[in-house]
Amino acid sequence: MKKIVTVILSFAFAAVVTGAEIRVAPEESVAGALTRVKEYRQSHPGENIRLVFSKGVYFLDGTLLVTPELNDLCITSAGDGEVVFSGGEVLKYRETVVLNGKKTLVYDVPETAVCDGKLDQLYINGRRAVIASVPKDFARATHPEKMLPEGKKYTEDYFYKDGDFDPAWHDLGGIEAHAGTAWIDPRASVAQVFPAENKICFAKPLLRRSGPDQMFVVWRNVREALTEKGEYYFDRAQKCVYYLPGDGETPETIEAVVPVRSLLFL
Repeated sequence: MKKIVTVILSFAFAAVVTGAEIRVAPEESVAGALTRVKEYRQSHPGENIRLVFSKGVYFLDGTLLVTPELNDLCITSAGDGEVVFSGGEVLKYRETVVLNGKKTLVYDVPETAVCDGKLDQLYINGRRAVIASVPKDFARATHPEKMLPEGKKYTEDYFYKDGDFDPAWHDLGGIEAHAGTAWIDPRASVAQVFPAENKICFAKPLLRRSGPDQMFVVWRNVREALTEKGEYYFDRAQKCVYYLPGDGETPETIEAVVPVRSLLFL
């Protein structure tokens, strides 16, 4: 299931009740603020309540349940900046290593952030990082030599051209084919590789548009492709992410966040 990292609101929170107004500062959790709303309602049944949010980021410990006690609740802005409800989790820095000849930061990744063995999103100080890929973008993507079975909506066997895929890449099962086929972009993990035939079998059939000339493939999460600042690689065996920092970025200045919630409010 796809996970959500943030919902950005144009209003905000700030932890004092003034009449029917409750203010919440970023130091208080959203769940705590909603608990105070319920407690206030017990002694003031039927009274409308306003939550006034100050600017800041609020990490959610779990899905927030909007119960009947929260009916007629008004959420408004303190007018001092942006508020972010985050379904993410801040990663713990592990170490700095040299990978592909460059100093790379390593962070532990919680199991809750991994979806089908993949880490699809990483945010560094609120900016989405780029997963290490070959080629770097679809503008340079190449076509397969052929796909089997022919004439069907899905391809199970993919034949790559020389130089487009390297069977010596690290952890082939952790690599994902991102197939841009005109107006759709399905994905499938690599299951088996047969170098003598330049053949790849996917873990699931990969949706395709038509013939090989209309299919463009980018190989995502390739460790050897972690070469440019702002890119990351997820090591599923070590349960960690490698991030190539940009200028001025250090473990002390970086907040690395991954999505762990598939649903923020219910």
